[in-house]
Amino acid sequence: MSEITCYCFNVEKQRVIAAIEGGCSSLGEIKNLLGVTGNCARCQPDIELLLEFYLKFPKPPAAAD
Repeated sequence: MSEITCYCFNVEKQRVIAAIEGGCSSLGEIKNLLGVTGNCARCQPDIELLLEFYLKFPKPPAAAD
């Protein structure tokens, strides 16, 4: 079972992470893509923490074979 980050729009944490890894670099970009924070905004602090972490420590590129 996945961890839900935004209960209003049923957005899983992994979808937020994938959006960041896919190039979203601001809360506004993630909101436009996934709809998060568009209702009660209780998820905003968690999404901001994910943004801060994944922008500071990006996933390393896959090793070439």
